[in-house]
Amino acid sequence: MFTPEWIAEDDPRYERIHTVADFTFINQAGDTVTQEYFKGKVYVANFFFTVCPGVCPKMTANLTRV
Repeated sequence: MFTPEWIAEDDPRYERIHTVADFTFINQAGDTVTQEYFKGKVYVANFFFTVCPGVCPKMTANLTRV
């Protein structure tokens, strides 16, 4: 579930906002990418397999719009 609401860092609810667990991936250039690469930045995370026969092709096509 996504809750589009701006919350100040000193708001008690701030500790419970949506987060992404630590991750390590290899990007298309063969470089290792972790959450540290994005530290201090706002980013959209969408982790999925790009070669599955089901929903992956549609998700990949929709992500190009982002």
